[in-house]
Amino acid sequence: MKKQIAFLLSLVLILSGCSTTSAMDFESLKSTHIGAAILKEPAREAADNPYMDTGIYETKDYGKFTKAMTVYGITYISTDDVSDAFMKKIALITKEMFPETKGAANKIQNEVLNNLYKYKAVLPVVKSEESANKLITQDVTTKNSICDIIMVTENGQVMEVVEHILHAVTDVGLHHTLTKDFGVNESSTLYTQMQEAIKNKTYSVESYNEYPESIKNRILIQEYVYWLISSYWNLQEPYGNGDAEWSLINEELLKMQQPQAHKLLKRSIDQFMQAPSKQTLDLLLNDGPAPVVTQDNTNEDTADEDLGVNADLSGYTKYIDIADIKRDLSKLDSISKKYYSKYVEYTAPNGKPIRIIAQDKVTDEQLLKAYNILSFYLKSTDTFDKTAIANKIADTQAIINMPNGAHRESKLPEEAVQGQPLYANETPVPGHAWYIKNNYEYRDAAYEEILHFVHDYGVGTKSYPGVAPELQKQIWKATMNALPKKKNDWGKKGLWGLDSKDWLIELEQEGSLEQEYLASVVDSYYGLWGAFTENSGGMWGVYTSKYREDIAKNDPMGYEIVKSFLPEYVDSMMRIDPSFTGTFKMTFDAKTPYTHKSQYLKDVRLTGSTASNIEGNALDNIFIGNEANNVIDGKDGFDIVQFDGAFDDFKIKVMNDSITIRNKSKNKSAAIGVDLLKNIEILRFTDVDMPVTELN
Repeated sequence: MKKQIAFLLSLVLILSGCSTTSAMDFESLKSTHIGAAILKEPAREAADNPYMDTGIYETKDYGKFTKAMTVYGITYISTDDVSDAFMKKIALITKEMFPETKGAANKIQNEVLNNLYKYKAVLPVVKSEESANKLITQDVTTKNSICDIIMVTENGQVMEVVEHILHAVTDVGLHHTLTKDFGVNESSTLYTQMQEAIKNKTYSVESYNEYPESIKNRILIQEYVYWLISSYWNLQEPYGNGDAEWSLINEELLKMQQPQAHKLLKRSIDQFMQAPSKQTLDLLLNDGPAPVVTQDNTNEDTADEDLGVNADLSGYTKYIDIADIKRDLSKLDSISKKYYSKYVEYTAPNGKPIRIIAQDKVTDEQLLKAYNILSFYLKSTDTFDKTAIANKIADTQAIINMPNGAHRESKLPEEAVQGQPLYANETPVPGHAWYIKNNYEYRDAAYEEILHFVHDYGVGTKSYPGVAPELQKQIWKATMNALPKKKNDWGKKGLWGLDSKDWLIELEQEGSLEQEYLASVVDSYYGLWGAFTENSGGMWGVYTSKYREDIAKNDPMGYEIVKSFLPEYVDSMMRIDPSFTGTFKMTFDAKTPYTHKSQYLKDVRLTGSTASNIEGNALDNIFIGNEANNVIDGKDGFDIVQFDGAFDDFKIKVMNDSITIRNKSKNKSAAIGVDLLKNIEILRFTDVDMPVTELN
């Protein structure tokens, strides 16, 4: 890869007048090309058939190159010393990257391939850098989009071919088709994710510092999106040679370390591209001929009701539901069987369960809320891998107990609460009256108690070390920073523990200072005390900061700790209680105090069978309606509504500024009312993600 970049750099320097071999004015290239490679304006009309495969033909159109072939919009040019067999293998790999699609996906695929053709994406196939320097003239460079070259390698390196096909596809096809997400510029989603990868050191770019700024960004983006897609397709481990530049060598690591980039590929690339098969890629490892394969990608205009879809084109996710609650207690110990009636299991990365067990008066929705908060805490972020924490908790067989009633009112014997307790009366479900009315008699302690669970059994404390010692040290340091240096001043001054000296001493004796401090910070960070009117602080007034901006100002050390290992928003699919009616709002409105909390939710679903609505926020939300009529307004952001059925199970009507959708099949799992959707970008079905812009 670096050889090709070095070649392109030398080519640019030659063309810019750094060599006496060229008289070309580089300024004119800058005016016509992005990053000295991508034509800014189309050079020809769209092809009659974007899926054209011309086969290999003789040519005089590309200077000293003697043969060419155009495959799915990309023109490969070469000389007679490159075998036809090798060229045909490149053609086959190109075609396999674009599987047969229909409907909306086919329209996007058509546009990508047409843009490759219109902007003249050209890939020279050469024996060496030396031959490339001799063959590629200024005329060829000026008239085409040449982002890289393919070299015929002696060892048949698979990624040599895959990488440089992807460079052409992403630099030219995706840039000119999906500019907002894949544009080769500093405003695209891709660029933002690349900056995150650079910041988090998953993408090392030091070796690019010597390159001119005029081409550096284009090269950085080009290489980054190659790494993304090849890792997403799980090609790096079997075919890559390893590279210190990129550390996320498979989809699992990519999803863990760069979840937003993973989502970008899932909702876009998955619609119209796929990894070439192992059988085809392995052809590059031998000198045999390429098999003859035909593929029919016919672009047919179809009505919405008859629109075909590809079963692999959906980002559909099965979220935990009531059906996942286990009521057969045979796997539980005798004490749990005696006092509890149901449980759910969170599966750690090591395959072992973490159980949340509940008594009979704990509602199913309360139990599922506990699961979703645990999932939220244990989900790795771009900056923090929580695999070891989740595995540690599972290994210790730690559990969360959910007794009936309230804390200190439970009649359970001590032996029945051996795990982390979370009581029914301190687990208000979003949308429930306790939540909507901000009834602090039933204040939300779920975030606090489940955080204690993760802290004690996974992260570790000063008294009982865990698997995240560096995080634990930072938490302890912030705890001590929040308390006065002199113990006599505890409860009188400081950031935390105000008017609570006896409690602080008790916590110190039992080794729980840091757990309670961190819970206070997290509660305020996610808005749980914003509606509390009896004190200006959080956690009953014990903590000086009630709002997120207060924490950033008053307690920056605590603020940075939360940001280091938790996401900015609660990104589990939070369930709205079936008792809810009206419109659940997710944008902060001082006149609607519960939005102090709901503004930090990202994905929500309505439950039950009561007509109710959702108003989203500025995040990229995912929404799910219930069985009744719903109005779902995504507001700002890139928003998705998911449905439990295939595309053909629903009837969709597009209006000027909204969409109605209703069930039209006998598939009971797909049952909904008549939903009115506004400001939604994607309709997600079990078999396809359908962009709203592609609906007629």
